[in-house]
Amino acid sequence: MPVQKATFCSLLLLRTLQNSIYDDLNLSSAARIHLSSILSPLPGLQKIKGSHLLFEEAVRAYSELMSQIRSIVDLITSKSILDSVKGQRSRLLEKLHQLDYFVLDSERAFIAKIQFLMSSELSTYLKAQDDSLEEAYTTIKRSVQEIIEEAHTLNTFISGCILLPLVLGVERAVTAHYTATIHSKLPHLKLKLLRPDHDIVGQAAQQNDQRLRFKAFFAAFGAAQALMVTLERRFHSTPALIIQIHIC
Repeated sequence: MPVQKATFCSLLLLRTLQNSIYDDLNLSSAARIHLSSILSPLPGLQKIKGSHLLFEEAVRAYSELMSQIRSIVDLITSKSILDSVKGQRSRLLEKLHQLDYFVLDSERAFIAKIQFLMSSELSTYLKAQDDSLEEAYTTIKRSVQEIIEEAHTLNTFISGCILLPLVLGVERAVTAHYTATIHSKLPHLKLKLLRPDHDIVGQAAQQNDQRLRFKAFFAAFGAAQALMVTLERRFHSTPALIIQIHIC
């Protein structure tokens, strides 16, 4: 049975690339009957007769479902914010359930982990209070890492090209939300720029002038005059800013 399911999944992918794949196979009557028995249990195909029509309808349903899943993945990964994940979660879980009919058993277990991440674990995170938020976030990070490793092991089109980008987008959204929440709990630093009082600055400058003029008196007149000009420019610069830091 696993071999038959793998053959069916491979034919679906091939049909999306090559329209004539069914005719090219030149299936025997026994193979056609067997293919019909595999396809007929799929949702919406019970009333269709003939292996060729069943196969074409299965391809159409598969292509449409994959297109819908890609659209959801694009919406989540393009924004990577928690509100986007929450808004697409119900629709995504519904489509992942439908995808169960078109994947291998190994991929089915992989999808089940993503469903658990998007349902139970994400709900726990969204409901978490301050004292349990870190634990809920750590659980999601651990699950994401396990999913990434399994996707590399499976190395299939669905796991690597469709669902792995989805999981990474969800992780970025949750991490951004968690980081923002933690930062909002930290003390705020407020900077207040104060300019020194004009009278105080003026007095300080006047005292400096007096000291310089007194010391310059004992120097040669030409040198004293140059010294006074140089130092007057230095002490008459714009007053420095004083920064006060308040921690709230």
